[in-house]
Amino acid sequence: MRAAEDSVVRALPRRPLAHVFDEDPDLLIGVPEAEARAVRQAAVAPAIALATGPWHAPDEPRLFADHLGLLVLSGLLTRTVMIEGMESPELVGVGDLLRPWDDHEGEVASVPFTTRWMVLSEARIAVLDLRFCRAICRFPSVVNALVSRTVQRTRWMSIDMALAHVHRVDARLLLLLWHLADRWGRVRRDGVEVPIHLTHSQLAKLIGAQRPSVTVALRDLARLGHLVREPDGGWLLTGMPPELPELMNRRATPHRNLARADG
Repeated sequence: MRAAEDSVVRALPRRPLAHVFDEDPDLLIGVPEAEARAVRQAAVAPAIALATGPWHAPDEPRLFADHLGLLVLSGLLTRTVMIEGMESPELVGVGDLLRPWDDHEGEVASVPFTTRWMVLSEARIAVLDLRFCRAICRFPSVVNALVSRTVQRTRWMSIDMALAHVHRVDARLLLLLWHLADRWGRVRRDGVEVPIHLTHSQLAKLIGAQRPSVTVALRDLARLGHLVREPDGGWLLTGMPPELPELMNRRATPHRNLARADG
């Protein structure tokens, strides 16, 4: 047992403990105050900082069998599933619960796949280990909230798949940004801020389009007043969410004078 614990420590170097429910208070919505106070004090987890760039996520299920998962506390990542040269990326961010060691099943699946992780902006993750699990097991409502996070992520992925069937690139792009606003947006007096810094190339991969097409679509959407690029690289969505019939039937702009810059 001791050898196994040492292996886990090497796989995920330990860092200062994070008070998970102070950093992610939404997990305690609806939890009685006395119970919330108790779980805040009892439930801590090791926190790990991830620098931007490729991330070799823990992928040995034997070492993490007693872990609930990894909870993203800050930052932004992508998880890309690859099948014979085809890629399907997923954005992962604050509040998402991950179990990357489950991806090992892709090696023996009938249709084998591999998974690649990339940290887009510096991130912190909480390791919900056995100690954490023991601390929360006395609080069923908290356990339910964490299980709900896994179900919620599945719903987000289903929306991503549905967006891929929208024909128009500008419609697909605007719907994606409003989808991201639902996940991580902040309401302001002048619109909804989406503090997600993605290049045109990254947006293109997320919606299954070519980068020049995304550049043109962003320019047209800005011209029509649907969005504004923030100085820090994020986005401001103005007005109300789009009416789908109007968005789908609007006349397309010819793709000429494509911008070269990858914003």
